[in-house]
Amino acid sequence: MNSKWIGWVAAGAGLAAVLGGLYWYLKRRDAKKSSGGESAIEPSNPPRVPTTDPKRVPSNYVKREALGDALTDELDAMFEDGWPPDEETVEQLENGDAIVFAVESTPDGEFENTVQELISARVIVVEKTVVRARVMTPVRHTTNLGKTAGHGLSPGMAVDVPREYVLVAARHADREGYNSVGAPASTFKPSTETKKTYTVYPGTVYDLRLPYRTNELEWHIDAADAELKHIGEDGLLEQVMFSEGTPRGEFSVRALDNDPQAGMVLVGRWDFKLVD
Repeated sequence: MNSKWIGWVAAGAGLAAVLGGLYWYLKRRDAKKSSGGESAIEPSNPPRVPTTDPKRVPSNYVKREALGDALTDELDAMFEDGWPPDEETVEQLENGDAIVFAVESTPDGEFENTVQELISARVIVVEKTVVRARVMTPVRHTTNLGKTAGHGLSPGMAVDVPREYVLVAARHADREGYNSVGAPASTFKPSTETKKTYTVYPGTVYDLRLPYRTNELEWHIDAADAELKHIGEDGLLEQVMFSEGTPRGEFSVRALDNDPQAGMVLVGRWDFKLVD
């Protein structure tokens, strides 16, 4: 089995896990709309010109006609004949929606083999020529391995995907709770235990591992204008995501136990560096 085939099979399985149940494929929503079962999707605001120079990735975007048979078959099975989306559908994308695109790594010295992978990303904004989005989990071929070059993309990275390279467009389903917007990119123990400062991205899901949980748990963040969204919980895991509007830089998040007798007790502190 060659390296590209490995990449395609893994990417297809991961893509199904990301989109299945969490996002509505826009073509299927359109089909419901035409049958009178659902109202039309309102277009987003007019596309904007890029606010910064496009972000370059150490890999090549791949159009439909350049995909191998295995990857094409995988997308056909999942999305039938409705991919890639038309220009109108791309125009409808809004912050929080999802896109799928494909990349192929570039040979680099001794890493002479290339690999293709499907990448899911959460939309930040639709601009005039690109869709700016953040890479979601899972991503399997970020780094070089053996003789195969990695593509360099990892969860949380912001990328500018040219509109013509968007393979799938999807709208987030109305769900709540743990993993309702995707799997976590990382799980962090408290910095009070590890003495580490964690580098994180906005618009990216993370799990915070609590030493213990109480019914009187309160969360505090020591940065002005910072927004920490609590997605859900699973046992000792608290799933969170920083908003795109949160100022970049270093700050701490504290979990406090508001004990009726002992007062505020520190459960854990997580030190973060938020980057773009």
